[in-house]
Amino acid sequence: MLTDNSLRTFSRANSEYQMLADIREGIDSTLMILQHRLNINNNRPAIQLIKNYG
Repeated sequence: MLTDNSLRTFSRANSEYQMLADIREGIDSTLMILQHRLNINNNRPAIQLIKNYG
């Protein structure tokens, strides 16, 4: 399910000003938007994603 926060995080890339960003939040937001693409279907196997933020 897409949340307002994830869409907001994803869309901030168009800002004309530089700002600090949490890369983990950006990755998680992008993965949430694309979650349906990771699921199995007739054309591709399921994709297992392992996140290990160090």
